[in-house]
Amino acid sequence: MRNIFNILVLVVAFYSGSYAQNSRPLFPVKSAQIKYSVKMFGSEGTMVVNFDNFGKRQVSVLNLNLFGSPLNTKILLIDNQLYNINVNEKHYSKSTLTEKDFERMNYLINEAEITKNPNLRKEKPEILLNKNCNVYVLQQKGLETKYWVWKNLILKLQSTAQGQTISILATEITEGIQAPDVFKIPSEYKVISN
Repeated sequence: MRNIFNILVLVVAFYSGSYAQNSRPLFPVKSAQIKYSVKMFGSEGTMVVNFDNFGKRQVSVLNLNLFGSPLNTKILLIDNQLYNINVNEKHYSKSTLTEKDFERMNYLINEAEITKNPNLRKEKPEILLNKNCNVYVLQQKGLETKYWVWKNLILKLQSTAQGQTISILATEITEGIQAPDVFKIPSEYKVISN
């Protein structure tokens, strides 16, 4: 159960992880919003990802009723500062990501890394939302995760472990900043230590 939940956290954090500390654009457009449907453990929910400055500012918001409890989490990345925001409890933690952190989370968009990782393989490309996607499968420690990636953006993910499946599917991509306030932490939220 913990492995499958960890993959969900990784998915939400993927956009944060795809930030690289260099000047090349990370994503194919300057700013956009991607809406996803999320299915896991018999529950359905939504995830909305916004990014700006070609991915150097990113926020992922996940809303899901999980085991009878609402899970409303927001992960915000501004440069190398990562904020994990608990919307229900109105608090957040802050951490600084190092170059090694980015490297560990950035394997999907680095084609050279695919050949180095024996647990990750590239499959035949597929089309989603009229976008040509590269398809990758990661198998490790009883967990199999399949990613559909279009120009560094995950459009679909299916992950299975211990008989449980998580499915995340992009339903809409809209270019431009849709909600500028999503990149801010409300002033009434309290910071907690890690």
